[in-house]
Amino acid sequence: RVDPAVADEYRALHRAATTGAPVARGGGFDVHLHGGRLAWVKEACEPGTLMREFQLYLYPADAGRLSSRLRERDYFELGARGVRVDGKCLGARRLPDFALARARLGQRTPNGAVAWETEAPLF
Repeated sequence: RVDPAVADEYRALHRAATTGAPVARGGGFDVHLHGGRLAWVKEACEPGTLMREFQLYLYPADAGRLSSRLRERDYFELGARGVRVDGKCLGARRLPDFALARARLGQRTPNGAVAWETEAPLF
């Protein structure tokens, strides 16, 4: 069960985020960029649907932002979970405060693989 205050915050974020066109789509989810956050929504989320972890592969415009061990792959990774509110699956993750060139988005399957990936330019 989701805390009512958390649910209200997610509702407000997704109302704001979904007023524009999504930056990416995949796996039945629309992904939006709003106010420094990456937000995703699946409109019809059945009871019992598990929100598996999303993987965000973020590529900084300035590679110097990456640690030496990450420079070889050119990106850093963030994981994020979502919640089920009002029949929707909702999630959000604050993006870093430096310029990103692009992002790859995926969702983990029960066996740990990425179920879908889509790429979005973030300029």
